[in-house]
Amino acid sequence: MILKCVVVTLPPLATIGASGDVTSLFRDALAQADEIEVISSDVLEADLTLVQLLLAARRFAEKNNKSIRLCPPSRPFKDVLRNTGLLAGRDAGFWMGAA
Repeated sequence: MILKCVVVTLPPLATIGASGDVTSLFRDALAQADEIEVISSDVLEADLTLVQLLLAARRFAEKNNKSIRLCPPSRPFKDVLRNTGLLAGRDAGFWMGAA
């Protein structure tokens, strides 16, 4: 049974060391629902791995007529997004939880 929406809450440590766990969260959510809401307010440490996993999940979702929506990011995650230049790009609204 496919649900309408599933909420994924990211762990406090969303770095390369947690990439397997975060991948599983996205994989399970995308198998269960058409809409995924990602909450990053608990993230205390993040790195580029989280960005890459979100991009991959977003691409998979789009190819399968699903959607991923981010809630406003935690300060550490926002710092990673700023450092990568994603907050200045055309998808800034997505990363900031506005789109």
